[in-house]
Amino acid sequence: MKRPDGFFRQRKASMSKGELTRQRIIAEAAAIFNQRGYEGCSLQAIMAATGLEKGGIYRHFESKEELAAEAFDYAWTTTIEKRSSGLAAIPNQADRLRQHIANFATRTGLPGGCPLLNTAVDSDDGNPVLRIRVRKALHNWQTMLRDLLVEGIAAGTICEDVNVSAAANHIIGTLEGAILIGRIERSDEAIRQAVTHLENYIETHLRAHAS
Repeated sequence: MKRPDGFFRQRKASMSKGELTRQRIIAEAAAIFNQRGYEGCSLQAIMAATGLEKGGIYRHFESKEELAAEAFDYAWTTTIEKRSSGLAAIPNQADRLRQHIANFATRTGLPGGCPLLNTAVDSDDGNPVLRIRVRKALHNWQTMLRDLLVEGIAAGTICEDVNVSAAANHIIGTLEGAILIGRIERSDEAIRQAVTHLENYIETHLRAHAS
């Protein structure tokens, strides 16, 4: 039997609403997971944040593990977008790198700090799904920095003898290590020191200066 057009319009509207609800659950859960960790994020907390019952949440996700993985992806995408803000408008790759580091210190993305560090610690012992997502996020960040450096070498703004993999890891390790120290000491001093160090590193080791 032929379905009336209204049936399909209603079904499409319902699907769109369901996807919007799913995305809202992910966004609300992302902040909670990022602040409390996997074990500390209870279903009750997610229910309170979303205003949904247990069945309303599990209608969209098969398990807490699936929701946590989707929430991490959302948290990391939000964070990396903020840390990449304004970079495309900067023509010089060394200056673009400096801006990325400055963004790291000032654009946190979500409550709770860096989701990469938080979830790496949280997933180290016994959550393989989250661990896979964290490794992918790290590799994507490494790739972004390596590509920026390679582009700079080709453009003549980055020294041609730079080991791009080592440089990317040095930048990430310095920033993430500073975040960890800052969390332990409840101070922003370590991240300020890290930014100053990396700015000097860019100028003395990465930037190509005209002879």
